[in-house]
Amino acid sequence: MALYCTPCTSTDLTNIPFNPCTRYASLMKAGISNLIFIKCGSTFTDITDEAEWSNLIYLGDAYVTQTGKAAFPQPAYEDLEINACGTTWKVDGKMTIEFKSYILDPSTDAHNTFINLFNNSSTAYTAAFVGCDGFLYYSTTWVTTENPGFGIYSGNAWLADEGKYKTLAITEVVDCSEGLYKSFELTNAMKTALGLI
Repeated sequence: MALYCTPCTSTDLTNIPFNPCTRYASLMKAGISNLIFIKCGSTFTDITDEAEWSNLIYLGDAYVTQTGKAAFPQPAYEDLEINACGTTWKVDGKMTIEFKSYILDPSTDAHNTFINLFNNSSTAYTAAFVGCDGFLYYSTTWVTTENPGFGIYSGNAWLADEGKYKTLAITEVVDCSEGLYKSFELTNAMKTALGLI
């Protein structure tokens, strides 16, 4: 057993509460509805403060996509064997998000402007996302006065045919080496600040 237990695993796991009388309250709707891109130099004092989000969006330092669809990504890690006994560490964690939105702008061609800018500068941003459950997801490593997004290893955007209609397709590979995500439920004021309502 000593080969598998290490001192750094001593943190207590959190119990997930469950009430069988209100079991639907435990369910969270699947999917990602919006991607958020935050310029790497941008920071937050309070990530739940709608005024900070409004200001960053106004300055062009944060961008929220139109509504679309993506599945929550499964993290992938490389196993690094650290000794001859077979002990491994999980390193170089990555998540791939594949997002599509049917909302385009044929009158101003804004979607093509976005595609060109994103393809030339995706690694200058971090990524967060809004779930269909109404929660905003960001990096678990965030602390106040830092950028809350996941680092973007690579990103690519293009127009894709989806049946009879075109979509704005975005694929991004984000860093989850030091942890996955935290989240908070969006208030109506926060949804307004993000342009979701």
